[in-house]
Amino acid sequence: MIEIIKDIDQKHIDNIQTHYSSFYRREGQGEEYYSSDKTKSLKMKYKGEFPFGPKYFSAKLYDLTSNKQTGKTIYNFNGLLTLNRRFKSLGSYGNNYDHWAGNPWSNDSKYISLVEIDTQGDMSTLFIFDVEKRNMIKVNDQFDDLVGHHMWAPNDKYYLFRGSNCIYLYSFENNNVFLVFESTSYQKHFYFDSSSEFVITLVDNQILKIFSIALLKIVDEISLSPYLNDKDKACCSMWDPFKHRMIIGSTTHKNVGNIYAKREKWLAVDIH
Repeated sequence: MIEIIKDIDQKHIDNIQTHYSSFYRREGQGEEYYSSDKTKSLKMKYKGEFPFGPKYFSAKLYDLTSNKQTGKTIYNFNGLLTLNRRFKSLGSYGNNYDHWAGNPWSNDSKYISLVEIDTQGDMSTLFIFDVEKRNMIKVNDQFDDLVGHHMWAPNDKYYLFRGSNCIYLYSFENNNVFLVFESTSYQKHFYFDSSSEFVITLVDNQILKIFSIALLKIVDEISLSPYLNDKDKACCSMWDPFKHRMIIGSTTHKNVGNIYAKREKWLAVDIH
């Protein structure tokens, strides 16, 4: 059963944003992501940008147990033998409404997702790094596409990532990648449900499609039209880390005199 809850309080949204900010820090053009237990951090140092392509970074892993400010380097992803590796941005953890991405750290702090870009900047490879074993698990052979990090499932058994027009699911249980959804346009809004059994995708800002991980297919869909006013448009989304559900923000552009006032409403989506 798909449950849609209207009129989520703005204070709850503010608390979600505060949570995101506590696990992410920007320094210049660099990015830093804190593990779920805040004992480690992944630092991405800006190195350059491909012409008409993405920025790329080097990456280091730090232990913060001895010094919360600077930390101690425990792994360098750009060591002597891998000096020229280029990693893609991991999406700023919830600090961009238009294009939400979760923490690259798994919920149990045992794994990190990283996207390596080829030397031309037009293909990429997704890796999962095992923190304890210091082992890079290659999720896929090189995609003819720039894939991007999205989110871990609440139970850490699955991982969602994106391509230009596709949504992919990685399963730890069988070490395989599955296509969740393919479109003619770039997909921004897709999330696990609270049980980690389904993937919910918002299509064309109006339709929710439900993908069953067990069955590997779309099993249901629902229109948001009954939950939105005629002038409302679903425009942004995020993950609720407290209740493990998808949050959708809608806007109404209302003409007030000669000024357009933008108001946001929030819906929550889950499956029971």
